[in-house]
Amino acid sequence: MANVDFPGIQQPTVLKQNGKRRKCNEDEPREFLRVWETAPARALNAVGPSAMPGLSDEQVWDEQIKPQAGGAVFGTELASSKDERRGIGLNRWMKAVVDYIEFETVPLRKSINEYMLSEEVCTGFYLEANRILPSLKYCLAPKKNKAAPANVLRCGNPAQTASMEAEKDPAELERHTKILYAWLNMSTLSHVRRMLRYHSASGTSWVGECHHRLAQCFRYRGNSHLTEYTGNEVSEAEFLNAIKTRLKDGVESIPPSQNEANNSDFGQLTRGN
Repeated sequence: MANVDFPGIQQPTVLKQNGKRRKCNEDEPREFLRVWETAPARALNAVGPSAMPGLSDEQVWDEQIKPQAGGAVFGTELASSKDERRGIGLNRWMKAVVDYIEFETVPLRKSINEYMLSEEVCTGFYLEANRILPSLKYCLAPKKNKAAPANVLRCGNPAQTASMEAEKDPAELERHTKILYAWLNMSTLSHVRRMLRYHSASGTSWVGECHHRLAQCFRYRGNSHLTEYTGNEVSEAEFLNAIKTRLKDGVESIPPSQNEANNSDFGQLTRGN
């Protein structure tokens, strides 16, 4: 399928793989799935770009429907045939997008986007975000409460509150669901989808921020817990010595990124297979 959000980027060749399921034991009243949404964690590469943005949708899906090392039948609830489990997967998707949009709409973040983005992209992003956010929130189920607090008179009954929150008008729910289903149409350009992908930077933005923050802490607090050093700060000489020692020990061989087929989010590069 053509990438309408980033025109000019060619999808890689699809590699088909067969997903497997663990069979439910006869004495199990309910299929033991042991499923958590592992895609964000499994796709994150701590030492370089993630390969996930360079994979086709079919490749990503084939990876997520495989049995997981931790015993889960698959990597996402969306792979289940049960509406209950699929609903959990969709709820996690909606919660993540709601969190992202709300983060991008705080005044400081919005002012940064207005400074960094073109007027067309920025305006399109916030128009689309404001259009789909009400539908995401309306379809989002409340968090499950496992047990009521000891003092119901003081705290109220969370189960009853959740039940009230979960009650939706059928016609209104159908209307909002149609909006979200249409929003997932890959043949239509989406500024929110584009921004999600742009900000993710194949995982390197978050990984880089984490490592940079640690290096910053190291610069000012790196000796605070060590008795063999005086003071909290790491001196420039100590900083240099650590780098020189690592270079002397040799550089580990890191395989090239598998994401070379999709290095650009701006459409100027088209790679052959």
